[in-house]
Amino acid sequence: MNYNESNLGIVQPPNASPTATIGATSVPVAAAELIRGVSEIRALPEVAQKVRDIAADPKGTVADLAEIITSDPALASKLLKLANSAFYGLPTRVACVRRAIVVLGFKTVQNLALAGALCGIFRGARISPTFTGYDLWKHCLGVAVAARKIAKATGAVDPDEEFLAGITHDVGLLAIPDARPEALAAVVTAAEQGTCFLAAEREALGTDHTEVGLALTSVWRFPEHLRLICRYHHAPVEAADASAPLIHTVHLADGMCGRKRIGMHVMRSDGPACAESREALGLRDADLAEIAGKLAEDIQEAERVFS
Repeated sequence: MNYNESNLGIVQPPNASPTATIGATSVPVAAAELIRGVSEIRALPEVAQKVRDIAADPKGTVADLAEIITSDPALASKLLKLANSAFYGLPTRVACVRRAIVVLGFKTVQNLALAGALCGIFRGARISPTFTGYDLWKHCLGVAVAARKIAKATGAVDPDEEFLAGITHDVGLLAIPDARPEALAAVVTAAEQGTCFLAAEREALGTDHTEVGLALTSVWRFPEHLRLICRYHHAPVEAADASAPLIHTVHLADGMCGRKRIGMHVMRSDGPACAESREALGLRDADLAEIAGKLAEDIQEAERVFS
């Protein structure tokens, strides 16, 4: 059943919160109801929709992807800046989108194009009196960079899949300001004073940004692994085994950026779950310290590309 304004498939399992069906995904009703009236955020930009559809189509071609990207000059510019940046360190200059696809790879360009298309959604949001959409974007970009670096260190998952996962993990926070701005402002204030962000969200909203992220990415028809990262990045041990390495990586990156107070940092992942994620990925504290030590410079490079 597809999600729309008037038709939620609500089921009530024994001893469980009611859920709504969005596409083929079950999400908590509170999260589905929250995003129901947020029409502006729910509408994924057209170019992002097209990139997503190419990513889901096994018959998608380099020509298809190049045509979509070149139809958006700003996105094409971001992609070429990225391909020619120190972020990738390619030995020769890339002068056109088709060449970027050949050099970087079809899947990598899909992920980076979708990340670039999401940039405008973040920038247009207003989170609270303390944090802007840019602060949230900077946090998500930082998590994306850190997750990519962790993925390269472990070899457990594709680094560019992790980059997109990092960009996407907190998209649930984009919908909440429009639906419940005063409640979110109170949540941020409570978190700044030491309250757990998720606990404050659940108290004020009856849901949290992980559940809202699951609902929003289901409306957007994002791939399952991105939906699961939104839902479980604060609780990676609850995720299914197949997606666990991706989610553990984002969880560690999220905690790293939170400790460094990068962008909107009050949702930080920390505590025992970070240790569990580190162990699950076979990393030492020294490995993470080395990644964290070079993180600021890498984030600055990514910011130059996506600015």
